[in-house]
Amino acid sequence: MPPVNAINQAEAQARSQLPGSLNTLFNDISARSPGAQVVVMGSWLHSVDWLNLGDSYHPTASGQSGGYYPVYNASL
Repeated sequence: MPPVNAINQAEAQARSQLPGSLNTLFNDISARSPGAQVVVMGSWLHSVDWLNLGDSYHPTASGQSGGYYPVYNASL
């Protein structure tokens, strides 16, 4: 399968199956923890970087300072 077709197929699968899977996951979490909330990270995570996969989905500087650090600091 040509790479473009594989990418298109993966995107179609993610768009058709991922929302339902995420909904099921959230419902499972909510059943165990009724106060659970969804947090949208926005620009706090690096997207996929094909040239540096180690950086993919790791927090950006603003993600560290605005997301992880306050939670970590509050736990001390």
